[in-house]
Amino acid sequence: MHKLILALAILPALAATGARAQTVAVDVSEALWCSEAFTVLFANEKSAVPAEQMDQFNLYVAAAGKLMDKANQDYLAAGFTQDQIDKLKTDLVVEVTPAVTTGAQGKYGPDDCNPLLGPYLPTPPASASVAPEASSAPAPAPASSSSAQ
Repeated sequence: MHKLILALAILPALAATGARAQTVAVDVSEALWCSEAFTVLFANEKSAVPAEQMDQFNLYVAAAGKLMDKANQDYLAAGFTQDQIDKLKTDLVVEVTPAVTTGAQGKYGPDDCNPLLGPYLPTPPASASVAPEASSAPAPAPASSSSAQ
């Protein structure tokens, strides 16, 4: 009898907290993990960035923030509350910090995370992207004839 009363007493609390299995796609989970890893990394590295590279550094910080915003929205769309997401983020900071600061094995690595920033980084000007390639590769012989076309 006491077990039944206890179960009935707990049932409204479970219903009120939305106790149900919530899931997100692996790519959403990865995006949140990576964005937290970038946040920790950039916070730790900011003081070591030379002044002349700070603008570029800030582009990456902003891209990581946009990645986190997208992951946050995807979690909300999957039915998570903002409080649940904030708890996940807090837990992730504890998880990613050793991977970022000591090189310990993390759930994801640079090969997984770095490409996720690409969509959130500004496209470099055409002249900036051509110059490094041109300087490192020999000029092709028919280059002048292709420019006439």
